Amino acid sequence: MTYQPLVSVVVPNYNYAHFLPQCIDSVLVQTYTNWELIIVDDNSSDNSRDIIMDYVKRYPQYNIRFFHNQTGPAGTSVPLNIGIREMKGEIFAWLSSDDVFHPDKILRQVEVLEKNPDVGMVYTRVSTIDDDGKIIGLNTFACPPSRADFFLELMKRNFVNGNTVMVRKETLDKIGPFVERTPEYVDIWRADDYFSWLKICLVSRIIGVNERLNLTRKHRGNNDFNSCMFWERLNGLLFSMIVKKHDIHDLAKILDIPESQKIYFESRIRRWLGVSGYTGLIIERHNHMLELDPQFETEILQKTEDLTRAEYLVKNADVYILTKPALAAQLLEEALSLNNRSDIRPIYTLASFAKRDGNIEKAITLFNEVLQKDFYVDSPFVTGSHFHLGEIDLNQGKQTEAVNHFKACLNENPSHRKAAEYLQSLGIEMKNNV
Repeated sequence: MTYQPLVSVVVPNYNYAHFLPQCIDSVLVQTYTNWELIIVDDNSSDNSRDIIMDYVKRYPQYNIRFFHNQTGPAGTSVPLNIGIREMKGEIFAWLSSDDVFHPDKILRQVEVLEKNPDVGMVYTRVSTIDDDGKIIGLNTFACPPSRADFFLELMKRNFVNGNTVMVRKETLDKIGPFVERTPEYVDIWRADDYFSWLKICLVSRIIGVNERLNLTRKHRGNNDFNSCMFWERLNGLLFSMIVKKHDIHDLAKILDIPESQKIYFESRIRRWLGVSGYTGLIIERHNHMLELDPQFETEILQKTEDLTRAEYLVKNADVYILTKPALAAQLLEEALSLNNRSDIRPIYTLASFAKRDGNIEKAITLFNEVLQKDFYVDSPFVTGSHFHLGEIDLNQGKQTEAVNHFKACLNENPSHRKAAEYLQSLGIEMKNNV
């Protein structure tokens, strides 16, 4: 990499003095050297500022700058915005003061951004650590293949860990600052990252890197924070704010939705707004769409009704899967015919039924459909599909293909005992890659 852009690592901190040294040290040891470290303290009541100033004095050779938000605590978004306003770099990186960067994190993500000029943000997988820095968990990681898929998946849940992102400064300038608390919504800053990802998705492409380049800490402080009931309400509120600003024609054009998929795309949005409790916004959009294209609106409403019925059928099928599998299969087939085959679980279940019943061609087709559509890493449906396809290949004497599927199964889930046993029986040992 010939050109090395300046990366501004912004660390918002509030009362995490006991974690700060490990956090700061993880930046100092980065293999990528062209960075600046901006630490913004949100008016901590512990000795955080003493620790930060000690680092500034001890390491004059590093570009470490410190800012004190004396009006805090104001929530994470305020110190983040202060850091972004003060940054001199071309790329922003977020690091919370209780988390840790992998030594190669900045290097790997800069490489991705430099190779993909149309990408505005890149994020990574994470490992979860405890207070002592011991790894206690690994996150499930989503890699939506297109901007439309990314937007629709983000609509349902925030699957991007803020501490893994690196964002071009020009992209941040386009979307505006992280949302801060308002008199009307005092907790809105708690979902500031989610709102920003939605907005970034509408102005640029986003890429996920399937590497664990960040350690995120799970402790009492953020356990209480993350378990609060405001998450779903805030996500619904912020998503509704995005949709209210753009009508379907804008969103479809921005996200390059094919003409044949526009009705389905809009119906997914309608469905989720209804689930989130924003039926008033649906009515507003209904009236607006009627003025633009009454026929289009009718088709959207029908598709939304189909999606709702499909979900109902899947829930009913769950009741009969063990006791009446033939009935369950019938309900799942009907559900898939209604929802454009976007639901992975019914496809996987039907594939399993087909394999059990000896309909191998159908099973192969359906398992491969799961692999093509499921963009989650560590997904149980991807793991299971690889395993079942491996068994089918083994029974058909296709040893090479079987080995590849069993290896893929273990790459998704290193603790999959049966896949490891099959490989061992074939004389192949797999190293645990966790």
